Amino acid sequence: MGKSRWMWGLVGIISLLSTLIFIFGFGYAVKDILNPTAVSVGDGPELNVLEEPLVTKEEIHIVALGDSLTRGTGDETGKGYVGHLLEKLAKASGKKVKLVGNLAVNGYRSDQLLYDLHNKKGEAYALKQANLVLLTIGGNDLSYAALEQSGGGNNLNEVSDIDPKKLEKQLKEPKENVKKIIEKIGKINPRAKIVYIGLYNPYYEADESKRSSLVIQQWNSGVFETLNQFPNMTLVPTQDLFEGQPTEYLAGDQFHPNGAGYERIADRVVQALE
Repeated sequence: MGKSRWMWGLVGIISLLSTLIFIFGFGYAVKDILNPTAVSVGDGPELNVLEEPLVTKEEIHIVALGDSLTRGTGDETGKGYVGHLLEKLAKASGKKVKLVGNLAVNGYRSDQLLYDLHNKKGEAYALKQANLVLLTIGGNDLSYAALEQSGGGNNLNEVSDIDPKKLEKQLKEPKENVKKIIEKIGKINPRAKIVYIGLYNPYYEADESKRSSLVIQQWNSGVFETLNQFPNMTLVPTQDLFEGQPTEYLAGDQFHPNGAGYERIADRVVQALE
């Protein structure tokens, strides 16, 4: 028992250090969002990225992609972070901000979005009109993997005893899907700024071991690694916005953000784009 306690204590320390390193790194990354410098991608994917900062644009045209978080599920005002962002970005930039389209679908997984990007002309057409692309994807992949471990039920609140090693194997394909999604969006529109909204842990309070937070941290870090290869792409972290205060910023389903939660996400995106 003592050995087990020691092991999880060590995991907690590693988790805390990972979070601090991730946030510190992000702080440096956001400085170059509007005026990025070229980076060496080494053996990474080759995209013909054309650096055109948003500050040079007369208008900001937004396309939003992904799952229920981008759809705004749980927001009693109906705005979601996309709606809040339209207002806040217009005020902060002094520019006209237009939503070309919110193409997010409730319940979408990474494989479904990747399929759409390859097979639906509407997505490609909309993306070509944008100079700012907002993206959330991966939350449902994580949820399905956790449910699969718990016996295939449909109540995430009852999921417990997640095996991190098994989960890592389950998420190997979704992680690769997200990498392909990011690269595909970049190929469709190499001029657009791409912002990935990082995942958060709605079950932080219920998970005494904090293993779920560590898994989400690792997911976000993997996406950040991919995005960081390109000067026009960035990740906006949200995990710290919800941990420790879930009742204040989560909707009644205790999974999606409420209006205040979505507004916090929008504020974080605006901050990253300043």
